[in-house]
Amino acid sequence: MESKSRIIQFNNSDIDLNKQYQNNEIQTSKYNIFTFLPYSIFLQFNNYFNIYFLISTIIFSLPQISNYTPFASIFPFGLVISIGVIREGFEDYKKASFDKLYNNSKCTKIDNEKEIEIHWKEVHVGDILRIKKNETIPADVLVLKSEIKNGFCYLETMNLDGESALKVKEAVGYTHLKVSNYKCLSAVLNIDLPNKEIYNFNGSMTYYD
Repeated sequence: MESKSRIIQFNNSDIDLNKQYQNNEIQTSKYNIFTFLPYSIFLQFNNYFNIYFLISTIIFSLPQISNYTPFASIFPFGLVISIGVIREGFEDYKKASFDKLYNNSKCTKIDNEKEIEIHWKEVHVGDILRIKKNETIPADVLVLKSEIKNGFCYLETMNLDGESALKVKEAVGYTHLKVSNYKCLSAVLNIDLPNKEIYNFNGSMTYYD
């Protein structure tokens, strides 16, 4: 039976369930160096106009029924397809550049009470991160502690919903008030599976002294 929740463990190397989840690397580009040409040409024929153009080109290339030379029939068709492929390649290159930019951005991870810099693509489920002021958050996170005494923090969600107004989030009460050494934090999170609901989140934390 498929699980309806995700279990995340802190500091439990004996049963490390976190390794079964994907890393934080993103890929919005569709092609690589081997698939670009055949796949992009194939996608050009998702446009019914190009299919019609292909059939017309084949018909007008036949000397028995056309006065046009094969070159005069094939060249315009080849030009249209080439422009489409070049445009597709340019757009995918921009996506790949943004992917590389985000994946290689750096954040701070707390590992054995030491702060180390890692790339966003190296963030894994269960990692404890230190998010600094005005820093972009590299992944979905649960706030464990805030420098503000009441546990509040303020963040902008423009990249998610287009709103520039700051939203208030509150740290988990137990971890904010009682935990200072995250190396010793022993807890299990039971939360929703990844989904498209950006305003709803359900989960529970079980911690062990």
